[in-house]
Amino acid sequence: MVIAHAGRTRRLSEPAAAQELAVRLGTGLALVAVLTACGLAVVRAPAAAGLLVGLVVAGFVAADWRRGVGILVVVLAFAGLPVFLINSKYAPVLKDLFVVVPVYAGFFGSRIMRREPLWPRGDALTPLLLLFASMTVVYSLVSPTPAVAAIGLKVWLLYIPLYGVGYAYVRGREDVIRIVRSLAIVAVVPVLLALVELFYFIQSGGFGPLLSFYGRFSSGIVRQVGFGVTVPRIPSTFTFNGSYYDFAFVAFMAGLAYWGYRRTRLSAALALVAAAGALVSGERRAYITIPVALVAAVALMGSGSHTRLRVALAGFAGIVALSWLGIPILDISNRLSEGTVSNINAASQQLEPALKHGFFGHGTGSGTNAAFRYSGLSPSSKFAESWYTKALVELGYFGVAVVLAIMVVLVRRGYGIVRGLSPPDRALAAPIWVLLFLTALLLAKASELDWDPLDAYFWLFAGMLSGLGAVAGDHEGRTPDPER
Repeated sequence: MVIAHAGRTRRLSEPAAAQELAVRLGTGLALVAVLTACGLAVVRAPAAAGLLVGLVVAGFVAADWRRGVGILVVVLAFAGLPVFLINSKYAPVLKDLFVVVPVYAGFFGSRIMRREPLWPRGDALTPLLLLFASMTVVYSLVSPTPAVAAIGLKVWLLYIPLYGVGYAYVRGREDVIRIVRSLAIVAVVPVLLALVELFYFIQSGGFGPLLSFYGRFSSGIVRQVGFGVTVPRIPSTFTFNGSYYDFAFVAFMAGLAYWGYRRTRLSAALALVAAAGALVSGERRAYITIPVALVAAVALMGSGSHTRLRVALAGFAGIVALSWLGIPILDISNRLSEGTVSNINAASQQLEPALKHGFFGHGTGSGTNAAFRYSGLSPSSKFAESWYTKALVELGYFGVAVVLAIMVVLVRRGYGIVRGLSPPDRALAAPIWVLLFLTALLLAKASELDWDPLDAYFWLFAGMLSGLGAVAGDHEGRTPDPER
């Protein structure tokens, strides 16, 4: 059996190959057995069919973690559907239980069996992430309740291992292309649904029969943001428009990455569709982040003047199309300064009380919105909306310093990787870095790494960018990563 790795080929003997297959199957079957036992203990007969499907998927994923990564990328595009269909507060964790955990089980089982590193060696983020994980565990001991601590640990830590998974997943640029292409293609479904919702809203002034589908989340969906105009909050396949916008933004950057490497009409169309989907989400920031991301990504790709002109014309055509659909682009853009001032004031109102909490924080989960919603905790004050402010509230001054250091190192190292790549790889990697960079900035306003699906996509793409840099180093004769 031959295993291809970047820069070298590894050959397994037939007994070793058989042993690996047995380990994979055993891991999958063991996980299915455990999940079955847990599932049957908490669900009723009507949910048995769904549980069976989930268990089959879990075993399928655990048997091949690389295949599981592709499944996860697709599943995240429909993260809200289980919530609407099951109408249970436990529905958001189904993807974690049946996809994310099996990916980890398959990944770590495979790496241990092959005696390969479980985490990127020599990576500047490794000590910071380990320190942060240790801090959140220690601070869970002083959380208000065990439920709050558990939710806080889940929100902070569950998806960080995707950084190591994404790093190991990349054996060459084709692996990155496969993921960004899959994401850009699958995004067409949620975006088309969003455009249908927008069209229906323009025609009728509401979402009509769609509200029955969204159930208890419909009250938040029909709420509008103003600037003197009516803009619907589009949820598509997610529980609220913030999550949908994040997905559409990630899909837009994935489409740009695919277009950057393979400049075809299909790749350009996929990027434009995702951009339109983000702009109709009802999120005001989309009118800033999409143009900024487009300009930054194209500039970092090193594109020529002809390409930049085509991109500018495509952007102008998109604005005209959205205006024709009824989105008041000009009116909203004229009032964005008011929204910016409002956001700065909101962030300062959160930060000032947080600074008075003292050197030590109040415990893992104590500033997390999900902990208030699902643990029964009655907060003495509003949860910390900013991700950095949340770190300050929960983990104190030292905790927020570690969080800031993680983001600075991630962004700075990622930029160095992109600049050091060959032109084809740079065109592929530039939009991924822009996604990480803009997310790190926007975390000062909102706790978006607590939200599906950005929480998983962020760490997965961060690892893939780092892995692409390691692969390029191998190919160019630089000191190879020991894992490769």
